[in-house]
Amino acid sequence: MPLVKMKEKGQITIPAAVREKIAAHKGDVFEVVVSDGNIVLKPQDAAARPQDHQKPTKGVDIGRFIGSGKGLFETPEEVDAFIRTERDQWE
Repeated sequence: MPLVKMKEKGQITIPAAVREKIAAHKGDVFEVVVSDGNIVLKPQDAAARPQDHQKPTKGVDIGRFIGSGKGLFETPEEVDAFIRTERDQWE
């Protein structure tokens, strides 16, 4: 693991290799969690941020995919037909 050094105002640079691995970009928001003496940065998507009453889930933040399928289908019926076709192939 790469080592980083805290700067005067508490800033730490996330190494490029780590940023690339998690696809982090300028302006991205991270939740900062302290767990068992470790600092954990959890990438957050503005639309997918948990509300105070919700417990964040572990794993992949699927909020990044919101809107990624926009324009693939013309109507809701086309979406339903596609899903039916895909489900039929599972069996």
